[in-house]
Amino acid sequence: MLPVSSEIKPRILAVDDDRSLGETLRHYLSDTFYVEHVETPRAALEALYGSKFDGVLLDMQLPEVSGMQLLKIIRAKYPDTAVVMFTANNDPKTIVEAIKAGAYEYVVKDTPNLEMEITFRLSQAIENERLRGRAQKLEAKAIQLIKRYE
Repeated sequence: MLPVSSEIKPRILAVDDDRSLGETLRHYLSDTFYVEHVETPRAALEALYGSKFDGVLLDMQLPEVSGMQLLKIIRAKYPDTAVVMFTANNDPKTIVEAIKAGAYEYVVKDTPNLEMEITFRLSQAIENERLRGRAQKLEAKAIQLIKRYE
């Protein structure tokens, strides 16, 4: 398993309408992450509204709203939350669309060593979001200092 830079386990929201898969994900990823599983887009948005998550593992095929639509909502409302798409669909066009919509990465469900792949991709995505947030704060401070001495 890959460590994430924080000593505290990152919080992950796994969104997949397959309850048994959700429980399996929670079990396999629990060494590295705190995992909460929900089965619907509505439950995902309620969970995100009520708690801070470092990352979301998001299935593409969901009831009511597609994973792609939910991805766009999550990125708009929670831009500091890393999203990794998780699906059985290995279509390159869909993968590109998801990345353009704000997904950090895309994991196919039948990937060999799936647990390690998800752990790696989520860890990368969370660290990337942390670094991006830190860079934004440093940039804002630098701008303040520059303005002060102009």
